[in-house]
Amino acid sequence: MDQVIFTSVRSPSGVGYRIIAASPSVNRKEKAEIIRRAPSHASLDRPDPDAVAMLAFPIAEDRYCVGFSQHAGKEHTARGGERVHTHFVILNMQDYEVFEMNPLTVHAALNAVVGGRPQLTPPPILEQLQLRAAPQSMHVQHCRIAPTCNVEAVLQISLAMLQTQRLLVVDPLDGHDLLDQTITCLPAALRHGLAVSLGLKFSPSRRLQLCIVRPDKAQTRRTVAGQNTRTFDAANPPERKSSRYDAWLDLIKRRWEEGKLTDIKRLATDITEDACPETLANIAALCFDIDAVAKAPPEELARLRTKYADAATAQTHPVRLLHQFHDAAQQRAQELEQPHPA
Repeated sequence: MDQVIFTSVRSPSGVGYRIIAASPSVNRKEKAEIIRRAPSHASLDRPDPDAVAMLAFPIAEDRYCVGFSQHAGKEHTARGGERVHTHFVILNMQDYEVFEMNPLTVHAALNAVVGGRPQLTPPPILEQLQLRAAPQSMHVQHCRIAPTCNVEAVLQISLAMLQTQRLLVVDPLDGHDLLDQTITCLPAALRHGLAVSLGLKFSPSRRLQLCIVRPDKAQTRRTVAGQNTRTFDAANPPERKSSRYDAWLDLIKRRWEEGKLTDIKRLATDITEDACPETLANIAALCFDIDAVAKAPPEELARLRTKYADAATAQTHPVRLLHQFHDAAQQRAQELEQPHPA
């Protein structure tokens, strides 16, 4: 994987924030995009020396960039404060799929390699960076429902992402669980184009779809003024308005309440091509019918089996879910055929 380091250092040409090292295959257009979006002085939303942040965005048609930002000692100019250092990794889509197209998973792997060790004097030409994703079984095991997350906040942020709106989310916590579970609920077809930051102050130049920050009312009002970005309070989400994505969001809410977020994770990861409202509504309806068939009386069972008997349904529903439905329907039919005890 290609890598880029962006920070402020002294050099014969002066001082200032710039790319100080990069892999040879990072082209000029990609470098320009990184320079435009990368955080510079006082960009982290916490002044603490140990503060870290994440920035992630598509950088080309088939490439995705994730940055690990951290403070790297005191700023060496008269501005004072902490120097911001960002180590970027650029993944092709095949590599990104290994990380389930979740920038937080990439960020965690990047943290294991460069976290707490900012490079201020790297060689100008960087070799390929090797990142390791956790095994698939670990991903599923760790797909949990965070008690700090408000389900309505996750649903409304997910809806905004589905509708390609721009949000500045204010979260009194660190925002990690909120972002992780929002991404869990987003179809993979949308994740590869998601531009998001966590722990960075809002900046219009980054053109982010989702920016999650800690509360700072004055800064929040100032930065979003005149921007096509809506502010969202994760601690006090407003009532959700009806939309064409209601069936999908209702499915997420039901699985959340059942403690089955892993089911949503698996399902959303499988949706790699089409995430339009009609497709998601069809998938949600099939999931609800799988739930219903387990206790369906004979007439309802027959109706549901007929509904999914048409071969054309295979073109509009995931094959794995159809198999799951037919297996459940067969099991229910066998249960109904068994004689009842006198």
